[in-house]
Amino acid sequence: MPVRLRNGVAAMALLALWPVGAQQNSTRLEFEVAAINPANANKLTPGAISSSRSDDHRLEVRGYTLKALVMMAYRLQGYQIAGGPKWFDSDGYDIDAKSPAGASVQQMPERLQSLLADRFQLALHHETRTLPAYALVVNQGGPKMQPAPDAKPMGFGWGPRSIRSKAATMQDFAEKLAGALQHPVLDRTGLAGLYQVDLQFAPVAPDPTETGVAPDILDALREQLGLRLETTRGPVDVLVIDRAEKPSGN
Repeated sequence: MPVRLRNGVAAMALLALWPVGAQQNSTRLEFEVAAINPANANKLTPGAISSSRSDDHRLEVRGYTLKALVMMAYRLQGYQIAGGPKWFDSDGYDIDAKSPAGASVQQMPERLQSLLADRFQLALHHETRTLPAYALVVNQGGPKMQPAPDAKPMGFGWGPRSIRSKAATMQDFAEKLAGALQHPVLDRTGLAGLYQVDLQFAPVAPDPTETGVAPDILDALREQLGLRLETTRGPVDVLVIDRAEKPSGN
């Protein structure tokens, strides 16, 4: 499934394509073969195109920085990654990797983690840090969302202009908002259960050549869902880069 976005942020889209909770195995998951090469004269320039494609057997990446690769491998947002060398978010790489027979796309993040550790000598650790964040709360007048008829949470359809789900918890919705805003969002609604969510908004980082009448995401939350965002601080899981080196030869 191809994903193409500008400015080396295509990893954000793969966060939705790869299922949460990739299989945990006692055996280390690795690619059968993998080639890593510098992309575009080893630099990503403004407006450059990054792309990725993955299925059960192959991963193809074009023009990803190591930061974007870490986001993809660990299913994190950019604001959840700290540290790294100067080239961490500037040098671009192409990857062509093949999984062994019997592999599944659910295992792809773990295989990529192994590849980054082996070829970039990547070492890291998790920390919980208190960072500026948004609190998602109920607006005056109460929520405008309808309770979901389904008893189990369902996935999201989302993109730069919409976030939709037929059955979502507010915690899961807050996480999708965090992805759209590239800023931590904490669920402080106090709403339990599942809700139907259909949020339509103008892109947070709009293309100046595009025109439209959609409201910005803050207005859309109030008008369409009866929710709002307040500034606050809160605990955020952060991945700290302890070591990274430019990749070894293929």
